[in-house]
Amino acid sequence: MYARFRPLDDHHCEKLKIFIHEAEDLFLMKAQRAGSKDLEDLENLAKKVKLDAQLILERFKKEILPLNACDDELLKDRFLSCIDKVFGEKVASGFTKQIKYRTN
Repeated sequence: MYARFRPLDDHHCEKLKIFIHEAEDLFLMKAQRAGSKDLEDLENLAKKVKLDAQLILERFKKEILPLNACDDELLKDRFLSCIDKVFGEKVASGFTKQIKYRTN
């Protein structure tokens, strides 16, 4: 995730270098908590930038779920509620079938 930081050039400080996350990574960070404020933030993010739902799913499956130390089902439910809120029920339903739980 850190390798995907990108520079923010739209600021007024000559010598200051600011790096920000890609929008899809911001989505994933907010989706892990999925509180009402996070859902609101995600809706606002989606209004400002074009989010790639498939990329978000792939990163969730490869980068977030394998590192989860808690309940996979809770994390999946939070993620899918955010997907539903931003991309709609049809996308969330399709993603439900694509997310596999880890086996212990």
